[in-house]
Amino acid sequence: ANQIYDLMIDFANYAFNKSHSVAYAVVAYRTAYLKYYYPVEFMAAQISSFMNNSTQMALYIEECNRLGIEILPPDVNESFEKFTVSQGKIRYGLRGIKNVGTNLIESIVHGREKGPYTSLTDLMERTEEEESGGINRKALENLIRGGALASLGGNRAQYMACYESMLSAVHDQSKRNIKGQTSL
Repeated sequence: ANQIYDLMIDFANYAFNKSHSVAYAVVAYRTAYLKYYYPVEFMAAQISSFMNNSTQMALYIEECNRLGIEILPPDVNESFEKFTVSQGKIRYGLRGIKNVGTNLIESIVHGREKGPYTSLTDLMERTEEEESGGINRKALENLIRGGALASLGGNRAQYMACYESMLSAVHDQSKRNIKGQTSL
């Protein structure tokens, strides 16, 4: 038994040597420094790194609440793909909403270059121009439920009641108006 214990001690001395300890200490020090001196930026980056894991995101959002950092809701006129810092607060990233893909987010952000979106129809038409096929039903439904359309003026119940017919109309219109195609 003493011989086995001696082997375990020798292995432990080798397996986690001083260079590993120093490297972990440096990472821990830098992380603590950033969290203390730049808490909003640190937490925004931390949440963004776990956007595919809703349990981890929830833990970090809870930590933000504990630190007194306000989390602003997602907004098609303000949010980007990842969580960002906006006036000392964290703006929810659009990739944190289920079924909203990177291509759609890029087309939403690119469409904002022409100015803020003013209505649901405006959002659907501009994303239709940017991305072939535009916004799909699931993504739009999750944007509505997530509150990302609040800056457009309506409320969630109104948008949920009419988005399908509006989406069909926009898709049909874009099919009729394909560039380079003329009517007989």
